Amino acid sequence: MDIQTLHLGAGLVILIVVNIILGSLSALFVKAFDWNRLVEGALKGFIVIVCFAATYFVGYINPNVVAINITGIELNILNAIQIVVLAGYYYYAKQVIVKLTSMVNGSLYVDDIIQGHKKSENDNQ
Repeated sequence: MDIQTLHLGAGLVILIVVNIILGSLSALFVKAFDWNRLVEGALKGFIVIVCFAATYFVGYINPNVVAINITGIELNILNAIQIVVLAGYYYYAKQVIVKLTSMVNGSLYVDDIIQGHKKSENDNQ
C-alpha cells in the first residue's frame, strides 16, 4: 500500500469528520440543529469512507486492469481512486476552512480583511 495515499485517505477521513462537527456546531449556534441531518451526514461520511477503501482495495489487488480513459490517458482503478481521494480532500479541506473562518467571523478574501481593518480604524477616530 502506498503510504502517501494512506496519509491522504486518513486526512480525508479527518476532514469529513471535522466538516460534520463544524456543520453541527454552526446549526447549534443558530438554534437550527437537527439530529436527523447529523445522523444523515455521519452516515454519508461513513459510507463514502467505506466505498473509497473498498474501491482502493479492488485497485490494489487488480493493478493492471484499465478502468477509465480520460482524454487518451488510461488509468487503472488504483490511480483513478487516488485522483478521486485527492479531489475529495481538496473539497472537504475548502469546506472546513470556510466553516472555520466563519466561526471566527473572519474572511477568506484579503480585500474584505483590509476593508474591515480600515473601517475599524475610522470607527476609532
